[in-house]
Amino acid sequence: IVKEHLHEAEESLKRDGIPFDPGYRLGIMLEVPSALWALPDMLPEIDFVSIGTNDLTQYTFAVDRGNSRVTKWFRELHPVVLRMIKQTCDLVQGTPGKTVSLCGEIAGSPFATPLLMGCGLRFLSMNPWRIPRVRSVVRSVSMADCQTLLNQAVACRLDSEVTELTKSFARKCGIAGEGPRIQ
Repeated sequence: IVKEHLHEAEESLKRDGIPFDPGYRLGIMLEVPSALWALPDMLPEIDFVSIGTNDLTQYTFAVDRGNSRVTKWFRELHPVVLRMIKQTCDLVQGTPGKTVSLCGEIAGSPFATPLLMGCGLRFLSMNPWRIPRVRSVVRSVSMADCQTLLNQAVACRLDSEVTELTKSFARKCGIAGEGPRIQ
C-alpha cells in the first residue's frame, strides 16, 4: 500500500512540474518484536532496515525506560536483544540489495561495538561525540574475534554474563573507558 501511495505522490509531483529525486529508498525502523517476525514478508517491499534498539529493548521487556521504578529492567545487552539484532542482520544481509543499520544508545557504546560488528552491522547511528571512541574500537578488533564474542554472548542466559564477556574482551583488546552498565 505504501508503494502505491508513493507512486501516486510521484505522479502528482510530475503533473505539477515539481522536481524530486526518484532514487529515494524506502525502509523501516524495526522497533518492536513483531516487526522482526514480519520482516521476511516486508523485505521484498523495502530497501533498508534500521534497528531502533532503545524501543526494541523497551518493548521486548515491556519496560518504560523513562520510568525510574522499572528502568533497572531495561537490558540492552541482554542475550535476547542480541539474538534479535543478529536475526535481523542475518535476514537483511541474506536478501540481495538490502542494507541494515542500527541506532540507539548501544550504537555509541565502545563495549557494544564488537558485539554489533559480530552481528554483521556496518552502519551505526550515534551522537557525534561518540564517533572517535567507536572508530578506535573498530580499528582495534578483528571481525573473527567479534564474531566469536557474539556467539558467546548469544549463548548466555543473562545480561550480566554478557557484561562480563564484554569487559573481558575490552581488557584483552585494550578498549578503554567506562564499561557497560551493570543492571
